[in-house]
Amino acid sequence: TVTAWSTFSRGVSFAGSAKGEAAAATTVVGTSPRVLLLFPDYTGRLNFRHFNPKSPGTAPWQPIPNWPAGVNARHASIATTGAAWGGNVVVMWQDMSAIDGSPNIWEAWFDPIAQSWTSPNLTPIVSYFTPGVAGGPDGNLYAVGLNKVSKQAQVYRRIAGGTWAAVAENGST
Repeated sequence: TVTAWSTFSRGVSFAGSAKGEAAAATTVVGTSPRVLLLFPDYTGRLNFRHFNPKSPGTAPWQPIPNWPAGVNARHASIATTGAAWGGNVVVMWQDMSAIDGSPNIWEAWFDPIAQSWTSPNLTPIVSYFTPGVAGGPDGNLYAVGLNKVSKQAQVYRRIAGGTWAAVAENGST
């Protein structure tokens, strides 16, 4: 189904200063489409807004709850998941304040039905940039990052109920 874009409107202002790039994903609550937007503020904390695009309302931007002290995001990747993951949305970001070579990729999960977040969790992934993340056709999650030392792409997989594990570097298994 194709939904026509309505006339542009200014929407809800982002309070304070923004720093970084926005990310977005679509969700469904019942039969109603929703949009999840993320944007980092000047402190490096990710803020979100989840709304129905047909009636966006005036709900304010809110910070992701339980943000870890000292974690500084500039960008996030988002993937809407399938049934194995409860239809939730995974959000991943690089901690710009982390020490090189140490795990620096965080994740948090958004439940669009309950309108709630899990607490952010540090993954075992080390990447020079925020990894791209997607739900695969096999029901697993995949993320791709960059090994700063080898300058090679690293693919990670997460099976429902499991943890992230490296599966390929530069396309080889």
